[in-house]
Amino acid sequence: MRVAYFDCLSGIAGDMTLAALIDLGLPLEDLQEAIDSLGLPSCNLRTAEVKRKGFRAVHLTVEHEPEPAHRRGERGGRCAGARGGGGESQRGDGSTRKGESRARGTTS
Repeated sequence: MRVAYFDCLSGIAGDMTLAALIDLGLPLEDLQEAIDSLGLPSCNLRTAEVKRKGFRAVHLTVEHEPEPAHRRGERGGRCAGARGGGGESQRGDGSTRKGESRARGTTS
């Protein structure tokens, strides 16, 4: 039995991880079958061998239907993209929060 240990203190990219596992010998068909069992609408995996800066690797592309846009307040929270009011920086002085309060006509 082979064991792989992931030390993901600062996170890990899912597509890169799956590509590395495929490169180590995980059959793409087995992975696609496992994803199909989740019942996701049209989620397909595609691989290609690439060479970047002298290194050979497997590049994995996950193809899927576009997701509906998330709106603030759905599911009791806000999506990560909504943070900062559309790209504004959140400075330590609370200026983004103040700007949102002005836009809604409320106090911060």
